[in-house]
Amino acid sequence: MRRPLRLLSAFGSARSAPVTVPAPYGGINGEDAIAGGMNPVDAVDLCNFVCIGGGVESRPGYTVRNSLGTGARVGFLHPLPDPSMGSLAASGGKLHLVATGTTQLGSGFASDSWRAAVMNGRLFLVNGSDAPRALAGTTLETPSFSGPAALAALHRVRAHARRLFFAERGSAKFWYTEAPGNVSGTLLPFDLSGVGNKGGMLEEIATLAPDGGAGGDDDAVAFFMSSGEAIVYRGSNPGDAASWGRVGVFPVARPIAVESHGGDVLTVSLDGYAELSRLLPSGRSPVAGFGSRIGRLAQSSVSAFGANAGWQVLYSPAQRIIIVHVPQTASAAQQHVYSLTAGAWSRWAGLPATVWGSVGEALCFGTGDGRICELGGDSDNGTAIVATAQAAWNPLGGPGRRKRVGLVKPIVTATSTPSIRHVLGVDFQPPVYGAEGTVPLAAGSGIWNQSVWNVATWGGSEQVAVEFRGGGAIGEWFAVGLRVDSRVGRVKWLATTLMVEAGV
Repeated sequence: MRRPLRLLSAFGSARSAPVTVPAPYGGINGEDAIAGGMNPVDAVDLCNFVCIGGGVESRPGYTVRNSLGTGARVGFLHPLPDPSMGSLAASGGKLHLVATGTTQLGSGFASDSWRAAVMNGRLFLVNGSDAPRALAGTTLETPSFSGPAALAALHRVRAHARRLFFAERGSAKFWYTEAPGNVSGTLLPFDLSGVGNKGGMLEEIATLAPDGGAGGDDDAVAFFMSSGEAIVYRGSNPGDAASWGRVGVFPVARPIAVESHGGDVLTVSLDGYAELSRLLPSGRSPVAGFGSRIGRLAQSSVSAFGANAGWQVLYSPAQRIIIVHVPQTASAAQQHVYSLTAGAWSRWAGLPATVWGSVGEALCFGTGDGRICELGGDSDNGTAIVATAQAAWNPLGGPGRRKRVGLVKPIVTATSTPSIRHVLGVDFQPPVYGAEGTVPLAAGSGIWNQSVWNVATWGGSEQVAVEFRGGGAIGEWFAVGLRVDSRVGRVKWLATTLMVEAGV
């Protein structure tokens, strides 16, 4: 619920008083009413920021680390079973090993949209157009599977209970390895067409561990059908009724993307973003309700772009975030970013990403022209990062009373001198940007090649900017915000102080 701020001066007085509004570290609120329903720490919009404890921080930039030399869209990026050996990338019908440099491992493939699973130290790959492949070390192999009439129709793969499970395109069947640990040989079928209530084709497979991934007897596998059902089984051998039991058939919207995380399954569908465990009576999740807060934004994005290929859900342990990649056009995308540190959402824009993955410990993405980029620079490959934020609409302690906001003081920290502009919206009208300014360096801070050696204190520690700037707005509801343009480092926004005169 909202907690109204209290003015320091009584209403009706002509004296201005300072009111400090915290930065919107609660993230994008797409769940509550815009007028009066949001907490003051929530955001109407938060673009190119990340939520942190007690504030928001502009997102990292990126640098180009590798070129695959294809000039084509990168459709797959996945770490090897031993991440220290690098990652596998697909572009232009070729598979490349990406490490310090790049090595082509295979070519002539009909699709770059591979899916992967790890079993016995091998990375198994399917794409629904080519026969399955496996990467053993850095050697690309064609495993000798048999069973399906068309091995190339296998388009999803997951590892569960030491078996590989495959989904067949255009079919309600899944296929699984005959014995635990098998990396080749016979695949056995299991037909789901008579299990659910609505029929449909098998579209996705994901693993679920209600105990948080401890490997207990309650580990399960979920099969998502095109008809809008999730069929969940528990056990290890679909061919043995004693070790394979159905948990239930659960209504879910048709899946667009699913990913296992923390023992749960994160889903993207026409209903928005959610975790599968919410449907299970005994389900427990480290990200319970993670999709509810971004509700309207998630639903509108899925409604507008859900038919586009390339949706992805990815967890980055290095950044402590979950990314939902939203492909808007063939060449443009946004990312909805959930901070596990703050439990809050923001969105990213302006990154030329087509697919996300990791190389070593670094969060990386592929581009439309065959490059692999690493997140973590101060700029977007030399271009300034533009981050904008609008906090929740706020009556500043006096609902229904007019106020005048005079001066505005954004409280930000930075290690350098980025450009910042305060933003102020009045009575639900589009916000107005204040004059451009920079974060001033504290006295004694050194600027390279301009300061005297051994006299100035060299930059690197955060400096705090607390300058008042012009405001001059009259209304009942106000929304503070910030715009940051920076190619020299990240900026943290902590709060904004407003000089408010009530009862005008």
